[in-house]
Amino acid sequence: MCPSFFPILENRIVETKKLYDNMNKSKAEGKDEDDVDAQEVQEEDRVDEKFRFWVTTMPTPDFPTYVMQNSIKLT
Repeated sequence: MCPSFFPILENRIVETKKLYDNMNKSKAEGKDEDDVDAQEVQEEDRVDEKFRFWVTTMPTPDFPTYVMQNSIKLT
């Protein structure tokens, strides 16, 4: 990975997490997928519960803190 990509990566992960949280909130409120308001979660914005994102990187101080803090790390 190159450091210029890190802000894009962080933004995409933050947005994906927001979408996933909105989907879970709707489920917790007992809304069926068909009952969810269109503006809450668009069909193309749905996040599969099985979605996983794997990334390997060399240690670098430029790696986004948010991504690091909200990830499972393996060494």
